[in-house]
Amino acid sequence: MKHGGTNELNNLAYCCPGCNYYKGSDVGTFLHESENLILFFNPRKDSWDEHSELEDGAIHGKTDMGKATGKIFKFNEIERLIFRQQLAELNLYP
Repeated sequence: MKHGGTNELNNLAYCCPGCNYYKGSDVGTFLHESENLILFFNPRKDSWDEHSELEDGAIHGKTDMGKATGKIFKFNEIERLIFRQQLAELNLYP
């Protein structure tokens, strides 16, 4: 793998094609005008509830990590909000 990881099952993470496309090989981004790199949420190490919250289908970052992840992964584009709402109506989300 690009950053030295393996392609063993326990090192892989499920994600939708959109998230995978937006993230690419990036590990973080910059917020505001800060010079500090903010790492993306890591589902193997980080607590989702600590960094993000779900409200009416929208995902909001509660910490810089959650905000950086939402910014790059584009969690709240209108198409994604509609899709989440449709899944919720079918009791398939969250």
